Amino acid sequence: MNFFEQVTGRPIYMWQVIAPDPPHERTISWLGKKDKAVLQLSYNDHCNIVYNATNTRVPSADNLYVYTVKLRSLEPDTIYRYRVACGDRYLPWRSFITPNENKKKCTAIVFNMSNIKNEHFFNKTASIAYKNNKDADFFVSMGEPVRNFTNISEWKNWFMAIKCFSETRPLVPVAEGNHIYAENNIDPLKVFFNVPENGEYSVRRDAYSFDYGSVHFAVLDTYSRGKRILLNDERQWLDNDLSVSKLPWKVVLMYDSPWQDFLHNQPNELGYIFLPVLQKHHVDLVLTKNAYVYMQHTDIGKNIINTNKNRNVPGEIFDEYFMDNTPTYYRIDAGQDYFDIQGYKTDGKAINAYHFIKK
Repeated sequence: MNFFEQVTGRPIYMWQVIAPDPPHERTISWLGKKDKAVLQLSYNDHCNIVYNATNTRVPSADNLYVYTVKLRSLEPDTIYRYRVACGDRYLPWRSFITPNENKKKCTAIVFNMSNIKNEHFFNKTASIAYKNNKDADFFVSMGEPVRNFTNISEWKNWFMAIKCFSETRPLVPVAEGNHIYAENNIDPLKVFFNVPENGEYSVRRDAYSFDYGSVHFAVLDTYSRGKRILLNDERQWLDNDLSVSKLPWKVVLMYDSPWQDFLHNQPNELGYIFLPVLQKHHVDLVLTKNAYVYMQHTDIGKNIINTNKNRNVPGEIFDEYFMDNTPTYYRIDAGQDYFDIQGYKTDGKAINAYHFIKK
């Protein structure tokens, strides 16, 4: 059976974004021009699919749009095939599998860095990560996929690099950092990535959350420095969001670290805003762009991995794992009573690992 959604947009690249309810939902986007196109979805079992189609113009790019179709009411544990077609041009058929509602495990790939001057390094990193981790459920971009938001060629290079992942499994984007905010306060997270809108109105599409297997993930926009009202609204939303999760593991993703000097346990402004909430709800792990901060109850910052150059962290202190602006990626494996995170260099060589147990 085929599902057809008529939208406009000659296809160039397509990608998936995490949905609020992964067993029943999937969000598919593509970059295209203003031509007639069709999203074709193929599946075996009959079901009534609910969908919503939108488009957003890409600033700085003439006649280029991001087109998104949100698929809802999908069947869990089901294989779906899809492609985008425009006249006699079309992208290849791709497939995805919705997870089982009772799924207890979670596997994810986390990319720390891609906005380097030589994009071939990240292309290699993504290619090797995919080759070695084809069982991943989804992948995470910790922010700043490109250096210059207005340079559409950088975006095309990035989408080309991640297509091995993004056409078959969803992306979890973290709100971008200082390199990517363009003029007129344009937020590329809202242009390219149609993230879940399960935050309260004041933080909608600035913060969001989802469950996957045994893990509850909450994603924050921490680059809103100077926008204390938004940060305070995110704090309230995070407090409410974490309070209703019953899953054994809670993980928070945020671009900026909550520490001014985490070697001496000194929080920055973000830390004073968010750390009390993270402690209150016993968040197990916080992932940031420049450092991974392990959190277990009130034992904050005990285990830290610096994965990118940071002026507040002297490289010589972390010689064993200091990558000096080299792309790295991490693999997460989580079950009901364990949480493993393993780091890798560009060539796939393991660099460090942590194993946590839930008693």
